[in-house]
Amino acid sequence: MSTFPEIPRWQAVHPMIVHFPIALLLVTAVFLVLGLCWHRVRFALWGGALLLMILGSTAAILAVASGEASAGAVTVSKEIEEVIEAHEEAGELTRTVFIVLTVIFAGLWGIYRYQERLFRQPLTNKQILIAMSVFVAIYVASCSLLVYTGSLGGKLVHEFGVKAPLSSHQSLVSKDAKLSQ
Repeated sequence: MSTFPEIPRWQAVHPMIVHFPIALLLVTAVFLVLGLCWHRVRFALWGGALLLMILGSTAAILAVASGEASAGAVTVSKEIEEVIEAHEEAGELTRTVFIVLTVIFAGLWGIYRYQERLFRQPLTNKQILIAMSVFVAIYVASCSLLVYTGSLGGKLVHEFGVKAPLSSHQSLVSKDAKLSQ
């Protein structure tokens, strides 16, 4: 008879969660750009983008929450603490930016979808492309914040060796912090 592995503690799930918002929110940019280029399936592509944004923003909320739990459980040197704080602040900003972008895009998508009911005269293709092009430019620029936040997390893991334990038997202290004690 086999036993199931131990369920990780909340502060240990950050590495498992954090890759979802990164992947989902970056792939969203592809759907948005394709929607600008491919008129015949624009509605479906932008609908898919909206779904990815909702999932990615939800995952970002969970990533920030689990990251805050992880940061509170780690004992590290002053240098590493500064990088953790920068990563935490960037994560919170990233989460907020993508939540706002999701709400804005939901509104734009709703206007695009229901324009016949909302306006006496439907929007022209040019008006739709201008509005969505501006949004896509802002979204793609915001992806640089997402990448920056991820790079800070990568620096913590790969340069400083900070990691969250997967079980209650592992230490939360990074190898550098052990050397500085």
